Amino acid sequence: MSYFISTDRRLNPLVATAGFYHEEILLDHIGIAQQLKTRLSIFPEALKRESLRILHARRQGYLSDLKTFAARADWFMFHRILLDALRITLQALFSVNEVYYPGDKWLRQSIIRFGLDAQILTWFDRLWEASGNASEKMVALRQLMDLVEGHETGERHPVGESGDGLNIP
Repeated sequence: MSYFISTDRRLNPLVATAGFYHEEILLDHIGIAQQLKTRLSIFPEALKRESLRILHARRQGYLSDLKTFAARADWFMFHRILLDALRITLQALFSVNEVYYPGDKWLRQSIIRFGLDAQILTWFDRLWEASGNASEKMVALRQLMDLVEGHETGERHPVGESGDGLNIP
């Protein structure tokens, strides 16, 4: 797994799409912007599949790396991977709910605005509790990942029973 930190400041296409789709068009004399916005109203199955594929492909690596970094108290790398894993997981959660990922700013408010499951908000909030230790953060992340899988299969995984073999308390 590569940990190269990009300095690329270009706008993520997912975020640009969400901004275009969810906000108001101010000027569109010939109606092209409205046509494009209408086309975006049908959430692309390919985007949903790709979001899920990426999460499935990276899940074990993320959880394993987090466990390793926590064990050796490498908190910078722990939080770097936690943020990457959370971003991929939230992109998948928004996608399975057929909502374009709004970007990293104001995520808590976006979870509420777009009516995502209350469990998503609960586990998201637990990730950021000041008193939360590394194990609690890993449990919260794993629960968010499990919500993606639960959405796919119609099942919910209770805490500690995700089947990932990590035995995180």
